[in-house]
Amino acid sequence: MKGLVYRELYLVRKPIIITILAYFAFVAFCSLVFISTYAGNLANNGEGAQTLANFYPQAFFFAACIAMLGMEYGHNDLIEKDYKSRWQLFSYTLPMNEKKVAASKFIARGLLLVGGFLLAILGEVILSIAARKSVSLSHIGTIFLIFTFMTLSYSDIPLMLRFKRQSKVVGVCMLVGIPLGVGTVFAAGCVAGYLSSRAQELYPELEKREAMTKVTTHFFEKLQHITLIAAPFILIGLVGISYFFTVRELRRRRY
Repeated sequence: MKGLVYRELYLVRKPIIITILAYFAFVAFCSLVFISTYAGNLANNGEGAQTLANFYPQAFFFAACIAMLGMEYGHNDLIEKDYKSRWQLFSYTLPMNEKKVAASKFIARGLLLVGGFLLAILGEVILSIAARKSVSLSHIGTIFLIFTFMTLSYSDIPLMLRFKRQSKVVGVCMLVGIPLGVGTVFAAGCVAGYLSSRAQELYPELEKREAMTKVTTHFFEKLQHITLIAAPFILIGLVGISYFFTVRELRRRRY
């Protein structure tokens, strides 16, 4: 099984290199912007502080998404190419059962996601240094939440084995994701309305925007803490379910 893991990681090296280059290009661009807010053109026109306040809280998030999504795409691309090259057909002749083949794919996916997670942490450190700020524990927590959310990508493995092409998997995900997205937007609107009314009740002396900021900050801190506690259980459950269906798809001998 170790050889299969090495094979997965070796063949996915090109997408990984492209992801890393794109990631560092984005981080370098953001760092230059942050430095220019106090030692460049933006510092001279008086817009540096506002630019930093608007851009810094978002940069780490996009850097984390580039790192982790890039790793996921590369591995899905490998599974698709395995069918085109007939490797999947050949793998059925190997002296090991489907559970080990599935485990090798899950180990490789896990290593890639951990690599993306470490890149995201490194990006937060680089960006905080460039912005002359301390590393934000809140940002680290958000990166961990993104990492936990990315465990959903384990479900891509059985889907790729079943549908063989990323375009079909994306279509299936959209059929499921669009109704969920609409429901999420509706729920978010309901929560925003509730928080707005609570802000007026708790802070009637403050302006609406300032009161809303206080209430939402407290709400999202609680939500983050709850999610951090639930994250390991969500991760284990998603991986277990995806592994079960991956073994099931391999046993179906879909060529």
